[in-house]
Amino acid sequence: MARLESKIKLDMDELYLEKAKKRFWAKVNKIDDGCWLWTGYTREGYGRFSFRRKLVNAHYFAWEILHGTPVPSGTAHLLRQCGNKLCVNPDHMLLYQKTQLERFWEKVEKKENGCWEWTAYKMRLGYGMFTFDKIFQLAHRIAWKITNGPIPEGLDVLHRCDNPPCCNPDHLFLGTHKDNMQDCVSKGRIYRKLDVEDILQIRKRYAVEKITQRQLGEEYGVCQVHIGDIIRRKKWRHI
Repeated sequence: MARLESKIKLDMDELYLEKAKKRFWAKVNKIDDGCWLWTGYTREGYGRFSFRRKLVNAHYFAWEILHGTPVPSGTAHLLRQCGNKLCVNPDHMLLYQKTQLERFWEKVEKKENGCWEWTAYKMRLGYGMFTFDKIFQLAHRIAWKITNGPIPEGLDVLHRCDNPPCCNPDHLFLGTHKDNMQDCVSKGRIYRKLDVEDILQIRKRYAVEKITQRQLGEEYGVCQVHIGDIIRRKKWRHI
């Protein structure tokens, strides 16, 4: 029965796709210069097509129809060699795969005060996070490594600007964990107290997400040693 239901669903999906293709190509006008012009709905000069109750880019849909695979989300985009925004001819398109560096720096916004602020995912204290070299890392540490090379063992990357999401290499400097703590004290940053929910989350995330003690400490606003004591149950044993 399950196989029959699966086959019916597959047949329905294929039927829906075929109908969608007919709707799509009915809105395309092929002209003499080789461009296939989109005649349907547009937004900001680009063609849009309704597929599965979502508006998608018309030229992306055309690419997927003829190549059978979608454009990788977030890591690639299509360049039109003809320069015509309304063209959906896949032969006029070039699939451009973004490099790791391009994906990183496009998430950084340069502010008037000189800070380069991270605009993507941030931890609780405002530090940016990004997957670089297949490792989920702090964004400002990545910015340092990109600009200055590897971070020596045992050193942290600190902010002169005291702005956690900042990734401007000129605002960063290397220091020991002790330097980091002294910097916190000198700038008046007071670490907050943890509650029961925090303790449970810390232990769970350390076990499941494999996040480091240092990263947890920066996120929850306590030192790495304190995080280690929580994980080893030297502190908060009753939880």
